Amino acid sequence: LAAVEDRLNALHAQVQDLATRDWVPRTLRTPRTPRTSGKVRDFASYVPMHATKSDSNSDESSGSAGECCDWSVASASKAEEQLVQASGYRFTESIWDATICIGHPSIGAAGTFWMTLLVCINIFIQFMFVWIVDMSFTSNPYDEEVQSSLSAWRTGPAHSAHDVDKSIGTSLVTRLCHFDESLGTSGSQGRFASDIHQYGMSMAGPGAKMCVIAVFCWYLIIASEITSVIRLVWAVVWIPRGRTRFVNDGGGPDGTIVLESVSVAQLLAVFAMQSMRLVIAVRLGLYGMDFLVYTQTTQDLVLNAVALEFVLNIDELLYAAAAPEAVQGV
Repeated sequence: LAAVEDRLNALHAQVQDLATRDWVPRTLRTPRTPRTSGKVRDFASYVPMHATKSDSNSDESSGSAGECCDWSVASASKAEEQLVQASGYRFTESIWDATICIGHPSIGAAGTFWMTLLVCINIFIQFMFVWIVDMSFTSNPYDEEVQSSLSAWRTGPAHSAHDVDKSIGTSLVTRLCHFDESLGTSGSQGRFASDIHQYGMSMAGPGAKMCVIAVFCWYLIIASEITSVIRLVWAVVWIPRGRTRFVNDGGGPDGTIVLESVSVAQLLAVFAMQSMRLVIAVRLGLYGMDFLVYTQTTQDLVLNAVALEFVLNIDELLYAAAAPEAVQGV
């Protein structure tokens, strides 16, 4: 009996140690960071990471000790599962992410109306840009009609005796191919020749290299936008259902604000907005690649790539310029 009692006491001490231990693996924990305006650390930060239980007397039964151990393991497993599933998302200062605040009492009815209006303006502007890029900037500048007109010029006026330079005896096409600045005719053909010469006639030319770099960078921008959509939706899905609540994780003015629960209506609104965001990103990505491929000069490649990124940043500009202070505070 004395040996059994000593063994039970040792097991009880081990159970008490396990009950107060941090069960969450350190590789899954997110370090605490200072609060920044408009940004929220990962949604899983509110999950309790410590399972504690009050000390019991040495003569407690082994059944109560077993309950303590089961409770600790269950709580730790649940916390670890939520931390793995909700991989975390940091809110960005954009209209898309600010839709999570629409309808929340902290911004009021006026703030909700204003944010809804900003969301509609953002969607309208970005869809208009996508439509303009599709209609005006995705056509081949050297299509069959242009090639036919150039061919007709090459076999006609380019070798006309009327346009031969009498002083040096050279034809119009020879002067154009040497980029003679004194030409008074064939200005459009001269621009075509100049652009093609600067762009390069092969993949080793500067234009082809710049085009590959610009398209690759544009692909990374679109991939980043799509990844943000997926991470936001995935994180919100694993938030507990209930009234939409933001809590201060740090317990002070320097704490991090986290989203503790989200309502079903708010979840559907997030799905709708992120679906539109995804459609805009995909369509703009496809049309933007055509736009960059059909760009005629190396100088315009850089400008066009920056212009395309500007379309994706309209939501951030609207947020910085017109979002209510209450929303930016969250």
